Amino acid sequence: MATALAAELGWPSASFSSYVRAEARRRAIEERRRRLQDLGALMIETMGPRAFVEGMLDNAGLTTAADSPLLVEGVRHLTVLGALREVASPVPTQLVYLDVSDTERNRRLAAEGVPAKEGDEWEEHSTEYDVLHRLEPEAELVIDADKPADFVANTALDWLSRA
Repeated sequence: MATALAAELGWPSASFSSYVRAEARRRAIEERRRRLQDLGALMIETMGPRAFVEGMLDNAGLTTAADSPLLVEGVRHLTVLGALREVASPVPTQLVYLDVSDTERNRRLAAEGVPAKEGDEWEEHSTEYDVLHRLEPEAELVIDADKPADFVANTALDWLSRA
């Protein structure tokens, strides 16, 4: 969804998950959810949040001195959000939080053949703590992502085009 929103807005986009996946491929690490969570946590721990943000931007072919809007997908840590705000400055950073209920998450996982228990195990990982407990209050916009994808996208697009 982030890539489509960025294209509609005419903004460049970058993704933390794409960055971690690229690093997993470079290190020949299997691209399974738990392994990617572990790698992302290790990268933040060893690099620090700011270098992690700069690496993500570099992976996307972007500079840290951007003076125009940029859409970044996959912020999962409050420290990374803070580093992103520092790196992006003076361009303001606006966090859009997609709020998904457990019921809807489990429905989506089941549609992908993933048992709810496995999803619960993913949520126990340190990379999910801030997503579940700390990022929503920091968001400038919270969208009910239980709604259909077109509603979520249009809500985000409308808000971002005015932000």
